[in-house]
Amino acid sequence: MNPRNALVLGSTVLLSAACAVSSPHSGAHPQGLQVRVVSARAGPLPLEGTLIYLEADTLKLFNGRTRSTMLVPTTAITHLEVYRGRKGSASGALKGAAVGTAAGAVMGAAIGLTAEALFGGIAGRDRDYGGTIAEAAADGAVTGAFVGATAGATVGDAVWQETTVHDLREELCHCRIPLRIGQ
Repeated sequence: MNPRNALVLGSTVLLSAACAVSSPHSGAHPQGLQVRVVSARAGPLPLEGTLIYLEADTLKLFNGRTRSTMLVPTTAITHLEVYRGRKGSASGALKGAAVGTAAGAVMGAAIGLTAEALFGGIAGRDRDYGGTIAEAAADGAVTGAFVGATAGATVGDAVWQETTVHDLREELCHCRIPLRIGQ
């Protein structure tokens, strides 16, 4: 490939990646308000999904995992939360470091095993699978911990804000709704 074509291809890939990263919306995720509902009728486990509508007596959710809709009577709702995004935190950094350490160690060990199998006998030396795998696993664990902690601190944990049906209605209409007795 000539240098000019390589430069054009590289620029195109870089710009495409920048657009994908900078876009606040991705086609893979449903757009809309994510809610988590605990209902007296549905049991103790929360129902989670994208809010389709909230009527006077019914809340309708779309569950992306099961590709189904759920109707929840508002009178049966015992707990309601709205997803507010992600927030970096120390706990997120610790979780990320733990996952990164484990993943890095496994990947490092695999790379060490492959490297020793392919190149270990070069220059007449004896193969040392154990030492190479252990060293590569340790390197991978350290690198994984750093990358995982950085990602965890940056991306963080999901933030769910507790709310009421009345407050959710006000948020959706961007208005004040007088509170009636029994709401």
